[in-house]
Amino acid sequence: MELRIMLKRLTNPLGILTMIAGLGGTLAIATPAEASFTVCNKDTMKAFVSIAYYSRSPDTFISEGWWHVDPGKCATVIAGELKNKYYFVYGHDGKNGEWAGSKQFCVSSEEYTLADADKKCTGKDERWEKFIPVDTGDAPNFTFNLRP
Repeated sequence: MELRIMLKRLTNPLGILTMIAGLGGTLAIATPAEASFTVCNKDTMKAFVSIAYYSRSPDTFISEGWWHVDPGKCATVIAGELKNKYYFVYGHDGKNGEWAGSKQFCVSSEEYTLADADKKCTGKDERWEKFIPVDTGDAPNFTFNLRP
């Protein structure tokens, strides 16, 4: 009779977990690696980071910010598999330092998400900043380092 109960438990997923727990075992469930665009701060100052990217739906450039990235830390600015080859990063340290490039996008002083960020910049507290173009090489996962 006990053998039948054990066999029934082995065919029931909850029963399997109960048996593993009862035996003092652990169950590790594998999950796929998280794809993302991550920005790491290699500077000694806190960084305030914004990102811009092309969105197919709607057909526009989006800019988003701000991520606060402490020295030696990283922040995921886009979660999930990357859909573009090129992304654009802008950052500043709140004082005189900045990480800037050649491609202009609109940002806001407060936390924001802006559509048509390459064409219009007319809202309150909005301004143009020059972002660094980043070629991810079509990788599904990418890390960009802010260096001093």
